[in-house]
Amino acid sequence: MKGYQTFKQDRQDGPKGGVITLVKNDITASGIKVNAGDRAEMIGTELYFKDKSITIYNCYCPPGKEHALHAMNIGNQCFVVGDFNSHSPSWGYENQDARGEEVEDWQTNMSLLLLYSPEDPPTFYSRSWMPTSTPDLAFATEDIALNTTRQVMDQLGGSDHKPVLLRVEMITARNATSTLPRWNYKKANWDHFTALTDKLAVSINARSKNTNQGAKAITEAIIKSAKKLYLDEQEKTIDLIGQKNWKNLKLK
Repeated sequence: MKGYQTFKQDRQDGPKGGVITLVKNDITASGIKVNAGDRAEMIGTELYFKDKSITIYNCYCPPGKEHALHAMNIGNQCFVVGDFNSHSPSWGYENQDARGEEVEDWQTNMSLLLLYSPEDPPTFYSRSWMPTSTPDLAFATEDIALNTTRQVMDQLGGSDHKPVLLRVEMITARNATSTLPRWNYKKANWDHFTALTDKLAVSINARSKNTNQGAKAITEAIIKSAKKLYLDEQEKTIDLIGQKNWKNLKLK
């Protein structure tokens, strides 16, 4: 690629595959070795700008390979991007598989933020089978995620995957308290959530709306139910603390 530095890792056991990162020649960059063994394919790149630097890990985990997420050294101002072949409602799938749970646990442990919006179009469209999904993900440390926008571009050539553009407007440290919100599915009271959602959804007349309007109305009902569930759980916690303090007061 004329005008670009090349950082790549070839697949050793086949004619296709591997990962490649291209960096413009006017940007100082160096490669980072990632010891993933015979698992996922990964390459790291460090980009240098005046008094700052950005680390980018480029990953591809084929369906028949294991993830090697902890092989990456996650530090400040770091992106992790690639095709993870994992399912989770957090990035648009209806269900969660073992890979999706592994990625979510790793994301939490590394304090990374998922760069994704439910309103974004899917990144993958199979020309053969017609389904759409989002196996292509981007994570970032908070100090850079809050200054980054994500855009799914139009499909190119014969590829089933759409390009994803991440644009960093500026690189500055942010206060640790300004974390982007993220739902914790593992701690949810699903029975309560189901009751709240059913109560709101029953009033939606999907037949009177077009597909997009119906989907938007249902999405709003789900989010409203989730927020109500959160507030209800917070009130329960406060009430329990109050009861405990009252009991202690009576004992004294």
